[in-house]
Amino acid sequence: MNSLFPAASRLSCIQPRVIPNTGHTLNSLAVKLVQRTTQPYSISASRAWRKATCLNQCVSRRPSPAVMHLNAHGRGYATRSIITRYEDLPSDYHDEEGLPFRPQGPFSQEETLAIFGKGIDANAANRILRVLHGRRVAGTLDDPDTPFYISVYEQGAQAIAMQWLRDNVPVDEVQSAGLRAEEELAELEDQIVADSTRVGIYRPNSQDFTQEKRGMFSKGKQSVYGSSVLDQLKERSKLKNKMEDEARELLKKSQEMEEEKKREAQAQEVKAIQLSSEVGTVATTGATGTVKLSPAALKKQKTAEWLNYHTERAEISKAQNAPQMTMAQRLVPSWLFVSFIVGVCITLPYLYTPPRNKDRMFPDIPPAAATIGAIMLVNFFIYLAWHYPPLWRYGNKYFATTAGVPTAVSLLGNVFSHQVISHISTNMLVLFVIGTRLHDEIGRANFLSIYFASGVLGSLTSLTSYVLRANFVSMTLGASGAVAGVVGAYLWLRHDERIKMPFSIKDKETGDVKYQPSIPMMVPLFIVLATEIFALSKWNKRLITMDHWAHLGGYATGIGAAEMLMRRARHTKKNEVEGKRKKTFTEKERMSDGRL
Repeated sequence: MNSLFPAASRLSCIQPRVIPNTGHTLNSLAVKLVQRTTQPYSISASRAWRKATCLNQCVSRRPSPAVMHLNAHGRGYATRSIITRYEDLPSDYHDEEGLPFRPQGPFSQEETLAIFGKGIDANAANRILRVLHGRRVAGTLDDPDTPFYISVYEQGAQAIAMQWLRDNVPVDEVQSAGLRAEEELAELEDQIVADSTRVGIYRPNSQDFTQEKRGMFSKGKQSVYGSSVLDQLKERSKLKNKMEDEARELLKKSQEMEEEKKREAQAQEVKAIQLSSEVGTVATTGATGTVKLSPAALKKQKTAEWLNYHTERAEISKAQNAPQMTMAQRLVPSWLFVSFIVGVCITLPYLYTPPRNKDRMFPDIPPAAATIGAIMLVNFFIYLAWHYPPLWRYGNKYFATTAGVPTAVSLLGNVFSHQVISHISTNMLVLFVIGTRLHDEIGRANFLSIYFASGVLGSLTSLTSYVLRANFVSMTLGASGAVAGVVGAYLWLRHDERIKMPFSIKDKETGDVKYQPSIPMMVPLFIVLATEIFALSKWNKRLITMDHWAHLGGYATGIGAAEMLMRRARHTKKNEVEGKRKKTFTEKERMSDGRL
């Protein structure tokens, strides 16, 4: 189970954003050059549907029904110096990780309660502060190319975090945004020159235009103290003016060429207005030069409206904050539902009778492969359903669990729910490798009981931990709790066995294996349990992107179920031995009485 950013987003997994076409035909080159020159943000092309699939990887559970790209859910690193200038950004900076926001390190739970109030834990608050501070310094707060989807429950926390940062960590956000825009403008001009040169309407005035532009800070006499920020801004402003002049010259040349080839079309093209990148390309029709959306732009606009419609339908609550509910109201329905599921799992092995091989639906497929294959098909079907917007409303309600608006049925539904291909692939691979072996050893009924019980109890453990910590902005989903139960049961059933190492010590004379190193089967189990516990401890300074409470709940359920199976097997064996002894004693009595 993974915790996504924003953790409690139950809206949509795709956010529409459409950009103008970037073709290279001479017909629309004039408009495109103007568009590129005046666009202040990132030049990177993005798809209309931003698919995230959500926030995290191994045997993990991802929160958020929406497909999110920002996976910042964890503690920050303590640091002595806080970065507040754009020029000081590290080369490996990423928006999803953010930056440390104060020298003392992340907030404690008491500080979080004092600043944010109830409804969010320290881990989630520190995650929001790190990401927001990083984006302030990087100048990406208002960048439309930077995905920053937040849920209605997290909007209030974000506003509080932003206000605290602006009051306590001064950053020149305008200058950072300007420096970022200037940097991207240089890349934009490179692309304009390359496109214009390729279509044959422009040749650089110098032999190496790019080198001249990039070497602007190396011209003239250099100060021993280096160039100041003011000097750099002046140079960048000069470069910007130069680029604009070049763009105007390119525009003039392109207009002249268009006038020679198609005068009437050029007259209409000059009258076309530049539309926002959220609308699409334009086309001028009629003698008056009326501007209309092209078929491609109309299609994009309809797609955006369609996505917005299903996004609104997917919202479970319109409130800005989580509903006011007592702890019992949040947990009791879920506890009752899980108790019912666990009761069914305990009863199933006593009621289920395996069919004969000829009566099976697929007699040529081993029972273990058939069972695991069916579970995998259901998981992949729900994974595809997350990418179909009309089904988001059902996924948010029945296949994802959040402490803000808990739904009891979702504790079972989220066991089959994934949003990222790496997430589902990892879980299904572990399930196939370990699950088939456990299935062959204990049978179908026992296997299904362990799988479902581990899944729902892992989900319940996660939900309970979030409610007790008053963290209502996190949401989880994934089969990792059930898979953890399968792994725990398999290792516990074989705890007396040993795992042989892939190397051995051989006798030098005979070449025979003298010693084969091995470790007890319990060692891997203790390692994974220790890893999960350490991730939840205060010593872990890394970002928490997995639902470790769900993992621990799954492991505990699997180990407990395996112990029950072992005790039942010992009891059955003991009864068989006593039955044989009783039968032998009865036969001896009959022989002594002469009845045999």
